[in-house]
Amino acid sequence: MATLLLAVIYLMAIGLGVPDSAFGVAWPTMRVEFGCEISMQNFATMTVFGCTIISSLLSARVINKFGTKWVTAVSTTMTAVALFGYSFSPNFWLICLFAIPLGLGAGAIDTALNNYMSIHYKATFMNFFHCCYGIGVMVSPFVMRFALELRTWRFGYLIVAIIQGTLALISILSIPLWGKVNNDKQQEDERQQALPILKTFSIRGVIFACLLLFASTGIEGLCLNWNSSFLVESKGFLPEIAAGTVTIYYFGLTAGRFCSGVFSKFATPWTLLKVGLTVLITGVILIFVNNTAFSYISLFMVGFGVAPLFPNVIYLIPHIFGVEYSRSVTGVVMTCANIGMVLAPVLFGFVAGWISTDIYPIFLIVFFAIAVFAFVFLNISVKKKNDKTAVSEKAE
Repeated sequence: MATLLLAVIYLMAIGLGVPDSAFGVAWPTMRVEFGCEISMQNFATMTVFGCTIISSLLSARVINKFGTKWVTAVSTTMTAVALFGYSFSPNFWLICLFAIPLGLGAGAIDTALNNYMSIHYKATFMNFFHCCYGIGVMVSPFVMRFALELRTWRFGYLIVAIIQGTLALISILSIPLWGKVNNDKQQEDERQQALPILKTFSIRGVIFACLLLFASTGIEGLCLNWNSSFLVESKGFLPEIAAGTVTIYYFGLTAGRFCSGVFSKFATPWTLLKVGLTVLITGVILIFVNNTAFSYISLFMVGFGVAPLFPNVIYLIPHIFGVEYSRSVTGVVMTCANIGMVLAPVLFGFVAGWISTDIYPIFLIVFFAIAVFAFVFLNISVKKKNDKTAVSEKAE
């Protein structure tokens, strides 16, 4: 039963990734049909991310009230309905309306499943969970390109919605399965508390976990949104050559999480974080080299280096901060991760418009520095907490 539930959770992870990369591929043709300016894409994406952030902040209370199984089933259904809505929307503003349930559903299920995996499964399975997310993200652009060659972006969203709808049906049918898997796990779930947001941030070390994921997703947002523009504007690449870099980044991300899952059997999450940061800065340095092959290699390495950061930080949350606070901490950490994904590319857009896209590698280095700073002080916080625990246990 536990293996079957794990398979269901992995399918849900694929479903989490499926909607994330479809919009960017569909937008060039979508905006022509709707007669929109290119910048109007921000209305839809900011609506999705805004609702995801709200959902992540409220997730601890929602999960405590309804349980992970119901949050998973309802959230997946919400995202499926939203994607069907995208495929039939007659105008752009209805797309923005359907972006609300898409964002709310994504934020709730993301926090619920990440928290569940970090408590009940080993680091290996957590890394494979995020590898499945990478598979979902890679699938969507291929589906959308196939649909655009045959018909329209609407057909692409219909296919994506059918995939998500199938996953929603699986999540609903699997509800009884959650109750059959280890009653001890359910008792651990009942121990968890929904803390106020400010109180959660006040827990020693939480702010550094937030900063670490803020920085890692900021790098991800920069790569996805601006790497192609940097190659075209600053390095003189042809647009069609630069366009393929997003796929290379996601391939590096997925490969990195797969390798992280394999090596987590032999290495601690802290070691995997160190290795990830080392590979990441190597990739960032290679971006400075004005060569086509090195540009592809650098982006692959950035994806590969970022890969272990998210799953291993999330996995460490219940081990550092305690199971009883893990939902609340996971919720605020996921919120900061989503803010990083949105804020970094928007901030770069303003600065690049003022200076030039040449500043792109500097932005990556700045966010890398934030990640290293957060990693170091998270380590220090954990050591201080462990020392205090050891002292109190001796006193008893």
